[in-house]
Amino acid sequence: MRALALMGARRSPLLPEVPTMAEATGTGLEADIVTGLVAPAGTPKEVVGLLHRAIANIVAPPEFNDRLLALGFDPVASTPDQFADWIKIEIAKWSKVIRDAGITLQ
Repeated sequence: MRALALMGARRSPLLPEVPTMAEATGTGLEADIVTGLVAPAGTPKEVVGLLHRAIANIVAPPEFNDRLLALGFDPVASTPDQFADWIKIEIAKWSKVIRDAGITLQ
């Protein structure tokens, strides 16, 4: 079996010779698997900041990052605002894919 392309925005450190889908095909197709923490709308900024700092402290040690890389994850740290912006972009992107494909619930 041979990997032809990865769906992420960047090449994997575990498979540096495998191109991204964009590199392989010239399309902007990418789909990442993301794990993040969200809170209900209206959660006070102070609480969001507290959670962000606590999680940042957990993932800060290089050993944690190295372990994630060894498991095939590509850790990306972001601020709560950056993550919220990313979610909005992804919702718009995949909503368009669903509409263009004519996908509906039956």
